[in-house]
Amino acid sequence: MNYHPTHIGEYFQQGKSNNFIVAQQNGHATLGQAAKILSKKFGMKILAKQLEGLASEWHHAGSFRGRGRKVYFLTPTQIEGFTSEDVNRLAQNTQTATPSLGWITKFQTDYTGRYGRKRCYPIIGRVGEFTPQEVVRAGDKFHPLSPTELELCKRREGCQLPPYCDDFTQAF
Repeated sequence: MNYHPTHIGEYFQQGKSNNFIVAQQNGHATLGQAAKILSKKFGMKILAKQLEGLASEWHHAGSFRGRGRKVYFLTPTQIEGFTSEDVNRLAQNTQTATPSLGWITKFQTDYTGRYGRKRCYPIIGRVGEFTPQEVVRAGDKFHPLSPTELELCKRREGCQLPPYCDDFTQAF
């Protein structure tokens, strides 16, 4: 199926992006579906979170009003290529993964001006330890820190950053 533009009203009805629908029609499985298939194949419980690091394709799905979410896909050949050793390695990696120190950039919205214009500006969001899954989901919003920098950054949590800046020391 070829891509075709969709009117914004249709997005609310279908609840998925066009690329999401095309991926489903091409036979790609979501991580939840792949986890069910692999659980039956190997006779052990496999979670979709364990497969997240292996997915190279994702598309938007869910509500477009507040926040869209990413849905990861695996092709049928990727699913068939899994062995029980791969699944055991994934299970061990998720159980023994060490947390990472760092901070995540968040955005604060402010309505200013005569006409109530919306202005978003970056702030230092959460500071502390993050699981590997949280680091992957944050993407380029995650900034690693050393243990000595962590204490300094905690004092500046919630402070505004200059535009296009990812250095927490510039937040005053």
